[in-house]
Amino acid sequence: MPSFAVTITITTTPAVAVTASNVTYDEIRRSLGDYVYLVERVYLFSNSFQQINGVVKYEHYNVDGNIVVENLTPTIDPYQTQKSLFYDTKKFDVILDGQSSLDFDLLPNAEIKLEFFTNRLAKRDALDILTPNNFKTLESSMGKFSFFEDWETQL
Repeated sequence: MPSFAVTITITTTPAVAVTASNVTYDEIRRSLGDYVYLVERVYLFSNSFQQINGVVKYEHYNVDGNIVVENLTPTIDPYQTQKSLFYDTKKFDVILDGQSSLDFDLLPNAEIKLEFFTNRLAKRDALDILTPNNFKTLESSMGKFSFFEDWETQL
């Protein structure tokens, strides 16, 4: 896996720009592989209770190609002393796939750490998840030709 020297530049406007030298966006995208990440929960840590209680907007595309915005609203227990929270995202199906994004307001003089707990999925894994032992099932339905047994020695 390649490593990139990354520079984070904070501009005078409320934006953060990440730049890297000698690497294109396409190279970064190809280094991620053909994976999508299913976020099960997010750990939020900040120096401000107000920052953690802020709304995080999850934007993604639905099957019709329209942008859908879901508001993730973490809530802290009022008697809690720690400025951190584990937020369960299973009811929203938060999927990071290169076309989805998270958007939140960073308050002045606040810091936030987001740590994602994910399952990494590849397209090739989808068939095994839906129907385990696909090739054996295919063979048995076609009459047990044993095509997939010892295939490397038969070729």
